[in-house]
Amino acid sequence: MSDRGQRAAIQKALAQESTHPAGPAFITLLDSLHGAGATGQLQILAGSVRWMVQLNEGWLVCASHNVAPFQRLLWHLRRYVGEEQSLHHQVITKFARTRGEKPIPEYAAVGWLLAEGAITLPQAVKVLERQTQEALSALLSLERGQCSFVEFPSPASSLCQFDPLPLLAECLEERRGWQALGSEFWSPYQRPRYLAQHSNGGLPRLHQQFRTLLQGNSFRHLSAALNRDDLEIAKGIVPYVQAGIVVLENPQSPFEHLPKWNPQTESQ
Repeated sequence: MSDRGQRAAIQKALAQESTHPAGPAFITLLDSLHGAGATGQLQILAGSVRWMVQLNEGWLVCASHNVAPFQRLLWHLRRYVGEEQSLHHQVITKFARTRGEKPIPEYAAVGWLLAEGAITLPQAVKVLERQTQEALSALLSLERGQCSFVEFPSPASSLCQFDPLPLLAECLEERRGWQALGSEFWSPYQRPRYLAQHSNGGLPRLHQQFRTLLQGNSFRHLSAALNRDDLEIAKGIVPYVQAGIVVLENPQSPFEHLPKWNPQTESQ
């Protein structure tokens, strides 16, 4: 299959899988900007949440949103670089002050860590890829939003560049995994809590360290702490949720402002 045919197949699959009205429109817009070789930032506003999708000559450089961006960046650094270091916190503090002065300050923060030798290039690329996927996954669940595109000169260099459609396809595949868990699971920022007073009901007893972490930490936080994929963590506790041994609490502020991933919960 030609490159054009592959892109058409991916775009068709994405449009069919997207269950929210803004999803297919966003996919088409992003692919159009990719085809046009656009350089600038696609901005999407929905309520109090603003998404920023950075493009360089049509290639996706980075994406993020304004909900706790540096907290999310710390989680990714801990997961893909290692235990949180004081330097990570210092650079987060440094670049948090520059919000609004740079297109996506988290991207600049990762670049600074790379320049200082605190992380390697593969680590920087992985962190930015996961930060981007996290933002796009939430964006694809939008019912509606206001879009604008801000043009600016091409940067001298980019740490990484991604083809938008395959990355979006990965995001939707991940979301399908969350949807398969059931209607109780609708956000990676939900906070599983272990109820000690409940019996195990015949289920294997959860490890003490894991039970300690299940005290209001989100799936994203657990992923960083345990160095495991958050979806895999969620899959592992499904029977405990069904048995009432673990309850899923709503996301902590400000993560409750992000859209639900699971369309089965729209009526809840």
